[in-house]
Amino acid sequence: NRAYLFFDEWIKMVEVLADGKVHDVFFRMPVLCHYVLGSEKDDILTLVSIESPEAKVKDFVNRCKDLYDMTLHTRNLSQWTPKALGWLKFFFKGYTFRPLLFFLKQDSKNLVLSTYVNLFLALIINCLLFIGLEVPSPQAPEQSKAQLGNNSLNSTFSIIANITKVTTEKPKVDYHSIPQILDPALSLALWSVGLMYFALAFIQFVVVTLTYTPMDHERTYIDSKTQDMRWLETLATMAVIPLVIVLRMFKLLHMSGAIGLPIVVLYTAGLCWTPEVSHCPRNIIARFVATAYVSIKRQAIFRRFFFVTMAMSALLFKGVEYYYTFLLLDIMFIFDKLKNIIKAVTTPIESLALTMMVGVILMYEYAVIAFFYYRQDYDGACESMGDCTLMTIYLGMREDIGQSIKEVGPPDPNKNYNHTELEQHNEHFYGRVVFDLSFFVLITTIGMNILFGIIVDTFGALRDSVQERETYRKRTTFIGSMDRSDIDKAARTEGILSGFDYMENDRQDKWNYMYFVFYLRRKDPINYSGPETRINKLIHDEDISWLPIYTCTLLQQQREKAAAVAAQAEAKAEKAGGLNA
Repeated sequence: NRAYLFFDEWIKMVEVLADGKVHDVFFRMPVLCHYVLGSEKDDILTLVSIESPEAKVKDFVNRCKDLYDMTLHTRNLSQWTPKALGWLKFFFKGYTFRPLLFFLKQDSKNLVLSTYVNLFLALIINCLLFIGLEVPSPQAPEQSKAQLGNNSLNSTFSIIANITKVTTEKPKVDYHSIPQILDPALSLALWSVGLMYFALAFIQFVVVTLTYTPMDHERTYIDSKTQDMRWLETLATMAVIPLVIVLRMFKLLHMSGAIGLPIVVLYTAGLCWTPEVSHCPRNIIARFVATAYVSIKRQAIFRRFFFVTMAMSALLFKGVEYYYTFLLLDIMFIFDKLKNIIKAVTTPIESLALTMMVGVILMYEYAVIAFFYYRQDYDGACESMGDCTLMTIYLGMREDIGQSIKEVGPPDPNKNYNHTELEQHNEHFYGRVVFDLSFFVLITTIGMNILFGIIVDTFGALRDSVQERETYRKRTTFIGSMDRSDIDKAARTEGILSGFDYMENDRQDKWNYMYFVFYLRRKDPINYSGPETRINKLIHDEDISWLPIYTCTLLQQQREKAAAVAAQAEAKAEKAGGLNA
């Protein structure tokens, strides 16, 4: 039994097509396959093309080829041992300290599990905040006993009245005081759980950064003799650092902003300029910036850096415990169904940005008109062009501008206006009608609905795409692209209950095909067998003719049996015809 389990784990099988027939190819799964990141497998299932069976398997094989280098790097990270801790082997015989192995082994299951642990810690932190956070109230002034004793003129009733007045007087509420956790036990618990969260999140950030960044660094490399320097992007990005220092010196930027602003600039620049091989910089600083562009655009790195920054700021500085609330946003990155919420905003980011730009331009034009004619309706908030523009954008985005500033109406018939005052009042009233209604139609109605429509349409398209992919995966085999009903029907003739599961998990397991690609990359070409040599050449040429599309062993056996039955029937018919003759 143990021998069977051993060979079942390490000996894999794939079906390949050669000379129009399906053959079984057995191979030994490389140990390297245990280091494939689970997130990369999920990306393959989520992003692989399903336009056609041929496009799907071709895209799948190409992704497997690209994933090989990543998996090889992951294995090297897992086997890394710090030289400074080499002395541990003298105390623990046979033990090799590999700090990254725990997180990267077995499809990085422990790394994924640690993300759930962090979410649970974030929930505990916010529960402690909800329970213990309060505003410290100033103590009521107390009248000392000495003062009461020295005042001999006061009668007993006046003393009682003074004491009652002191004890019943409500303390003044200070709205500028910073909320705190006054209970020492809750404060210690919050700090302890926050420290645990920070430590685990920082480890995750280091592991993910070490996993992806070296690969991104290699992808941005090209022969320096054939490329031009990209100093413009380098200087534009590095100029942010002195700007951050100056803003921090004048206390115009919080510490978390000083840490996060350069990263946000890198991320924004990466959206505008994605370094490709043909545009790779050749100077060291520019190459570092190019690598940072690619790495920080990775969701796995950026979100972990964000949460580490939030947790560290909340631990180091008082009065910023609200940073802990941002840690709960990790739930949007963990569950697949919630990821579409983020994609609904990030996918059409260019359309949203351009639409918002047009909206800001329109609101600026309204601010200029208001500064000329309707300053008095802003109640002192439109005394300068800057304030008028800011208030128009603020009030216009928050609610309709006509409801935010002073309301106007037609001339009051009970008042006596002279001719000039009546003209001014009518001009102001009818001008405000056009001003308010046009703002309501252009900005509040059309502009905001366009923004919401883009987001809602994108979310609906993403949801439909996910449902279409899920339906496709449930009804069609991954490698062979065969209909589930046909496979189940063929399997029942062989006594197999679920032909679809039999094909997906045994005969044509997609991950076995990935392992087979890894196996060919790991094996010395000199030791290839005949079929392996042929398949390796086809993979190199991006030829998918070796994959059994629309066919499998079950269907092939069914066709062979049907052909044999037909041949027997034909032979019997010929024999019967000969006897009749």
